[in-house]
Amino acid sequence: MLLVLPLALALLAACGETASSTVRPSPSPSATDAGPTEGATPRATPRATPAPWPSAWDSEFCAAFTDLAVAQELVVDIPRALEEEATDDALALARELRQTAISAADLLETVPDWEPAQAARNEMAALLDIDGRIGRQYIRFLDEGRRPGLTRARELTEALLPILGAANEALADLADMGLECPPYDLSLESP
Repeated sequence: MLLVLPLALALLAACGETASSTVRPSPSPSATDAGPTEGATPRATPRATPAPWPSAWDSEFCAAFTDLAVAQELVVDIPRALEEEATDDALALARELRQTAISAADLLETVPDWEPAQAARNEMAALLDIDGRIGRQYIRFLDEGRRPGLTRARELTEALLPILGAANEALADLADMGLECPPYDLSLESP
């Protein structure tokens, strides 16, 4: 026990020395530093300017955009399935299109207002409305055997094209501001 006491006192003295030492800031890099040395892992470069959109706006917008991009892919895939006479697949895709359009429209409504994105939001909402109607018409044709459903789905797909062009222009403007929605590149597939 007597040996433990001197050892404990020595440890306390050492700890006291460390606690009282002055913390010095690390030196800042000098203006002559050329960058990372060979073999060093480069650090991510912070954005030169802050994002122009409200905080967390981009994540909510991208959630709606991702569903819209999927819906547009489905609009393209349904006629392909019909050409291949895969009617069961086409019906499944039409049902998925209908549900995806509804889901994306719900997500788009929760995106906070931000004036520079208003044109994109308006065009996206119009696309989702037409996408849902296209899905419904394909379902009428494939599930209920109503031939006019196919004709109407094709007419709606044609009506979609000018809106799609306007949406892609508005989305390109957002991309120019730095908005990204991986894995998509802020453009929508055209039928």
